[in-house]
Amino acid sequence: MLPARRRVKRRNRTRRWPRVPAVLLGVAVLFGVALYDQMAGGAVPERSLALPAENVRAVDGDTLAFGPQRIRLDGIASPEEGHGVYIAARRHLAALLRAAETVECRLKKRNDRYGRAVGGCDGVLPDGTRVDLQRAMVEAGFARACPGWGNYSYLLNENANSLSLPFPRYCWPG
Repeated sequence: MLPARRRVKRRNRTRRWPRVPAVLLGVAVLFGVALYDQMAGGAVPERSLALPAENVRAVDGDTLAFGPQRIRLDGIASPEEGHGVYIAARRHLAALLRAAETVECRLKKRNDRYGRAVGGCDGVLPDGTRVDLQRAMVEAGFARACPGWGNYSYLLNENANSLSLPFPRYCWPG
């Protein structure tokens, strides 16, 4: 004789369904906030900074320094120390700074993982002409366009020399 089947009490599944719209709404709100944050990258209030060019120095091909403060040039990636182009890139950025009278930077609210301020900088020449330092570095072949932080501005300025440089992992968008 077979044992009697135990009757398993089933949970009432209707209670779970009222939570689904709330969860979906929460996910949609979080997705919307993340999307707005990424799309509003240019609309985020920035800090402006104008410095005499003689007080600014090139740390490497994509970093400026004045005193203890460092600024990571947004939208580009220059080879790191040990790469054959590293010294030439640093010297080219230093030459751009020497030619300028002042350096004007638009700093974003966020810093990079090393604590450096991030922003775009222009060198203002004595005749008033503005030189976009990032664009000049990419066009000269000493840096790659780096859209990792949502800045796609310099992709069209890449040439054979800049495309031959390594493309860092952190530059991949997303």
